[in-house]
Amino acid sequence: MKKSLLFAFALLCSVMGFAQEEDWRIHPDEANYKIYGSFQTVFPDDGSIEYQLTNVRPEGLRFPVQPMYKGRKTNLGNVYFTFDRVTYQGNPDLEHIALWVYDESLQQWIPDEETGKEKANATNTNEMTVMLVLDCSSSLSEQGFRDVKTSAKSFIEVMLNSSRSGNIHIGIIGFSSVAQTQKLDIRPLNARTAEEMKAFVDGFRQGNGTALYRSYDDAFDMTLEYADGLQKFSGAAIVAFTDGLDNGSINPKKRIGSKEDYYRYITTDVLPRKVKDIPFLSYTIFVPGGADTKASGVENKIKTQLKTMAKQDDHFFLVNNTSQLDNQFRAIARSLIDNWKVLSCFISEGQNGRVCWTFGKKTAPKPAPTPAPAPKPAPSGNPLLIGGELGLGLPMEFGDGAGAGLDFQVGFDFAYPLNDNFAIGFYTSLGGGFTGGEYRNYGGLNSYFGGEFKWTIGLLMEMGDLNDRPFLLGIAPCTGFGFTYPTQFVPAEIKFGRVFSNNMYITGNLSLGIPIEGMFFMEPAVHIGYNFGHNVKR
Repeated sequence: MKKSLLFAFALLCSVMGFAQEEDWRIHPDEANYKIYGSFQTVFPDDGSIEYQLTNVRPEGLRFPVQPMYKGRKTNLGNVYFTFDRVTYQGNPDLEHIALWVYDESLQQWIPDEETGKEKANATNTNEMTVMLVLDCSSSLSEQGFRDVKTSAKSFIEVMLNSSRSGNIHIGIIGFSSVAQTQKLDIRPLNARTAEEMKAFVDGFRQGNGTALYRSYDDAFDMTLEYADGLQKFSGAAIVAFTDGLDNGSINPKKRIGSKEDYYRYITTDVLPRKVKDIPFLSYTIFVPGGADTKASGVENKIKTQLKTMAKQDDHFFLVNNTSQLDNQFRAIARSLIDNWKVLSCFISEGQNGRVCWTFGKKTAPKPAPTPAPAPKPAPSGNPLLIGGELGLGLPMEFGDGAGAGLDFQVGFDFAYPLNDNFAIGFYTSLGGGFTGGEYRNYGGLNSYFGGEFKWTIGLLMEMGDLNDRPFLLGIAPCTGFGFTYPTQFVPAEIKFGRVFSNNMYITGNLSLGIPIEGMFFMEPAVHIGYNFGHNVKR
C-alpha cells in the first residue's frame, strides 16, 4: 500500500511538472516573435547527412533570410540553425524558446518537449568592427572636450559587455588637422584592450583644423584592411562626431586636394561600398558650437552633409550640447549590439516537416477588473426630518428641600427644509419617571417619593448641509407642563445635537422648570433619534 501511494505521488508530481513546463510556451498563433520553416534530413550521394531548413519566415524578428540553412549537431544530438544579424523592435525574451512541430494528420501545432530543453541563445558570436571618429578641434570648450572623452569611454564600456570573446573590434581616430590626427589601430575588445582604448582617449590633444572627411575615409580603409583577416565577419560601423564644418581634408595619395572634392569622394566612392559584401553602418553626431557654424546657412549645410554621411536619417543625431553626448553614445552602442545578434535555434533530427520556434513566456491572463461601485446618485433636494427619539433624563428639585430621580422620555421631531442649509419645524417630548427627597413643610423636613411627568413642545431647526450631518437646535420657551411630588412647573428647554451619516442623531437636552407650586425643577437628558424621512426630498 505504501509503495502504491509513493508511486501515485511521484506520478502526480511528474504530471504537475509537465503541466508547469508546458504552461510557459507560447503557441505560434499567439506569439509576437517567431520563426517558421520547413525542416528535413537529406542523404547526399557521398554518404553524409545534411539537415536543411527552407521556407524560413520570421515574424517580429528581422534578419537576412537565406533560401536554405544547413544545420549542425550539438553534443546532445540535436540540430541547430544559426540566424545572423537579428534585429527587432520591442524587448523579446530570447532566453525562452519553444519548438512547435505541425502534425499534418491532426492539423495542429504540437510542442516538442525534449528539444525545448536546449534553449536558443542570442549572443554576439560573430566578428564585428567599429571605428570611433572623434572631433578634437580647438573649437570645443574645455568642458566640451572632457564630455567627448567621457562619452567615448562610455561607448567602449557598453560594447565591452557584449564582447565576451573579443568578437567586437574597435579602432579610434581623434582628428583636428590632418597632421595632428591621432589614431589607434583596430583591435579585439576585451578587458585589457578596453583600458588601452580608454587611455588613448584620455590622451587626446586638441588642435587647430577639422579634417572630418579625411578621418572618415581613413576609418573606412582601416576597416576594410582589418576585416579581411576575420573568419566570421558580421558587419562594420563608423561612428563619427563633430561640432563644425570640415576645413582641412586633403589626401595627396588619392589626389584629393580640397574639402569639397573630399566630400564628393565620400558620397560617391566610400558610402556605397561594402565590407566583405556587407553594407557598413554609419552614424553621425553633430553638436553645433564651432565658430564656423554661426555664419548664415552653414549649420544647415553641415546637417545636410552629416545626414548624407549617416546613410539614413535615423542614424544622424543633432545634440544640443556636449553634456548630452554620453547618453547618445551609449544609445548607439546598444543599437550596434542589437544589430549583430546571432540567434541559434534547436530541433531534433527526426522532426521533419513544418516547424516553428516561438520566443518568450506565456503570461497569465489578467483577472477581470473588479467593477467600480456605482457612484451614489447626487441628492436631488434636501431630506425632511421626521424623527423619533428615545431618551433618559435625571430630574432634580431644589429650593425648600432637594430631590432627584430618573425618567424615560420619548419624542417626535419634524423640520422642513427651506434651502440646502436650513430647515425649521417643531419637536415635542413626553417623559415620565420618579423623584424622591426631602422638602420643607411647616418648619420641618419631610421625606417624599413620588411620580414625575413632563411634556414639552418647542421650535426645532436644522443648520448646515442638510445632506451631510446637519446640526440640530431646539428651543421650548415655557411651552409645556410638568409635575413631581410635591411640585408643579412650566418647563423651559433647550436642546442641541447632530445628525450622523447613518441617519441617526443624538441630542443633549436641558430643562428648567419654573414652579407654579413647590420647588424649582431642572433636568439634563440625552436623546437618540432616527430620521425616518431621510428619503423624502424637498
